[in-house]
Amino acid sequence: MSLSSFKVHVHRGHARLRFSDGHGRDLRGSEVMPIVAFTSDLVAEIARRRRGKLRGFSVDLTSGVLRATVAPRRGEVEVVRIDGAEFETKVRPRSGPLIEWAEYKFGGSPLAEWS
Repeated sequence: MSLSSFKVHVHRGHARLRFSDGHGRDLRGSEVMPIVAFTSDLVAEIARRRRGKLRGFSVDLTSGVLRATVAPRRGEVEVVRIDGAEFETKVRPRSGPLIEWAEYKFGGSPLAEWS
């Protein structure tokens, strides 16, 4: 499996991780911890730009774009976009550990164990 993009959606205490393979994986409890560990720098960069409740974000490694949805107040939605040189220096290097983890854990199978 070669990942070109991934999305993380956060909702009521659990996360949904979607890879470029098109398969979504619901993660709960301790399963969420690798995602928290591998994306904490990306989340910190998003928070630095816009304060609010993070609803989710996507990283497109092919196009070199991170898009995040943040809700600063109830009923409001703001989008954070990081691309260009900032993407190459801040996002791409920080995405590496998550990609390596996903390819190691799920790359040798058709990802059926998450369905």
